Amino acid sequence: MAARDAGLHAAHGGQYVDPHPRTSWTARQTALWARALAPHRTPGVCIGARDTSWAVAREPSSVGLARRALTAQLSSWGLHEVTDTSRLLVSELITNSLRHAHGPVRVNLRVRGALLRCEVEDASPAGPVPGTPGPDAESGRGMELVDALAQDWGSDRTRTGKTTWFELVIPDPNPDRDPHPHPDPGRARASARTRARHLQCASTHPCRTA
Repeated sequence: MAARDAGLHAAHGGQYVDPHPRTSWTARQTALWARALAPHRTPGVCIGARDTSWAVAREPSSVGLARRALTAQLSSWGLHEVTDTSRLLVSELITNSLRHAHGPVRVNLRVRGALLRCEVEDASPAGPVPGTPGPDAESGRGMELVDALAQDWGSDRTRTGKTTWFELVIPDPNPDRDPHPHPDPGRARASARTRARHLQCASTHPCRTA
């Protein structure tokens, strides 16, 4: 370790350079505010990939507005089966960010394959910790709900703070659909009869050659 540090010191003209510089609080705030003030991002045109994002104001009504925005977006994507659970879980994540973090908050929503992923960004690097509230507690069960209802969830540190996310499996709208459907028996028999007639005609009237 000392030899490596000495090498870094010598390589930069006698000035020590931290090989793992930390992003300052001001830089994190600036980067996240830039994202918070960015316009609403509409879904991309890539087939099979749906992606949108919007900022959340630090106001008491923001949780309800975010629920309505999420409901409208999932409805436009035809994902009605996961709407109720998504509304509940995104409410918990946004409430946590507004209560325990300072600075801007942003929601990212995307679909990849059969998974819906919802992310909430804020400027605090401290991740949420599921608590163990008492039986009479009126709050503190938000992350327990996320843990119980989500297919997967987590919190990742970023250069602007952290991103807390959850994923839900999108149910197949046609669970009884055969992925390898068999041909219609009647149509198959008709095709077989047609081929037999062609073969009989070809044997009765063979092709003439010059």
